Amino acid sequence: MAYKRKTWKNDSSTPLNADGLNDFDERVGDAVDSLEETTNNLFNGYMGTLPAGNCKTQQYWHNIEEGVYRCTPSNAISGAPSQWAIVLVMKISTQEFSVLWQSQASGPMWRASGNHNSFSGWHEIAWKSDIQNIPTSHANISMSSGFSIDDGKASKQGNVVSVRGIVRGTIPNGKYTKVGTLPAGYRPPVRIIAGTVMTAGRPGAVELWPNGDIKIGNYTGYDNSWGALAATFIIEEE
Repeated sequence: MAYKRKTWKNDSSTPLNADGLNDFDERVGDAVDSLEETTNNLFNGYMGTLPAGNCKTQQYWHNIEEGVYRCTPSNAISGAPSQWAIVLVMKISTQEFSVLWQSQASGPMWRASGNHNSFSGWHEIAWKSDIQNIPTSHANISMSSGFSIDDGKASKQGNVVSVRGIVRGTIPNGKYTKVGTLPAGYRPPVRIIAGTVMTAGRPGAVELWPNGDIKIGNYTGYDNSWGALAATFIIEEE
């Protein structure tokens, strides 16, 4: 329903600036009409078709408004995961964006994100049935001298890695100590910090490094004889 603009009248003895009120009313009306149009586009249609260009670059998404779009072969878009799609563009901030790319009605879905100077690339979103069919691999964790691990394992399913185990050995107070090394192919792309529990339930921290180092931080005031290792992270797709 379009906003009905009102013509203001001075019906009291107090002088009113009718021109100013009418100008304000026009602006309110324009804002309401714009909001209504955007809402109708989101719930009843689309913001339009995506512009031509290389959608695998951050520059492409920088000037696209948040909303739902269509993609067809006639769009002349390169770098897209599919030619036909419904695309949801979300602006996290003025510089950051996130995109969901749905290939037709029942096809696969991809995600991408970026900011003013980077683009993550397209990553296919796996559904539950797909995840069940992704093979899982396991690898042993190499322990540093003086340390052992109970039920220690690094597991990988697709590009998701889980690390678990109970590290045993003297974990000295007041510093981070390297207790082991993750195998190649199971290492995080950036440093990962996770919480841990040590002897007598004392809290600590675990660091996992891109070079494979596993370090446990102990600042409890006591040396500890064990610490739990549990972390899950995403690695770069091979």
